[in-house]
Amino acid sequence: MKNELEKDIEGPSVAYAISRGWVEIKIMSANKNGWPDRFFFRAQGAHTRVVCIEFKKVGKVPTRQQFKRHGELRAQNVEVYWTDSFEEAKQWLY
Repeated sequence: MKNELEKDIEGPSVAYAISRGWVEIKIMSANKNGWPDRFFFRAQGAHTRVVCIEFKKVGKVPTRQQFKRHGELRAQNVEVYWTDSFEEAKQWLY
């Protein structure tokens, strides 16, 4: 939907993830900006999969600082995505 807000995408995505067995946390840092909105964790075999997602209002993109932080996380082999679509978020939270 064109007028969907960030919360309209993030809320259903979190509920979907929890229903699929993910544990999630919302990151709010007072000293480091740009973290993705949510970190999702789930055991997969002997390992834990970590997926970070930045949720955006439809048509918006991450800030320069957010892209920088995403790059730092990817350098540590963390899956990081951004989306303005619930359907897209579901693809990563299988």
